[in-house]
Amino acid sequence: MASQHPAGAGTRARRYRSRRREQQARATRARIIAAAARRFLARGYAGTTMRAVAADAGVALPTVELVFGTKAKLLKAVIDVAIAGDDEPVPMLDREWARRAESAAGAAGFAAVCAGQLAESARRAAGLTLVALEAARADPDIAAVAA
Repeated sequence: MASQHPAGAGTRARRYRSRRREQQARATRARIIAAAARRFLARGYAGTTMRAVAADAGVALPTVELVFGTKAKLLKAVIDVAIAGDDEPVPMLDREWARRAESAAGAAGFAAVCAGQLAESARRAAGLTLVALEAARADPDIAAVAA
């Protein structure tokens, strides 16, 4: 007698999740972002290729394309990491500096903590922001990132 349910019907696909694999993926992403940051700062947007970033990061070009898609999205990710100071998936206002600002004594203390954080973010991202602004003149994809 044949089964009344097709193979797999009524069952949910088992999701595979490995902490080690997630750590490896994050490490790969971090290597790509670091390599891209160096390339963008040294050669600008036009002088940076996804292939060169992949080679510098020690990964295959399809890996960079799979993780980031386009060069514009890669630059956006590099700028985001520079602004935040890391690639942790933590919203800016849930970070330690925001807690310090909330607990600061008075408005002046709050402003000092925020200003310090903004200055650090600007220092890390300034060169990359210039790369994006320069590229925005010629590339509509990066113009959206620069805006």
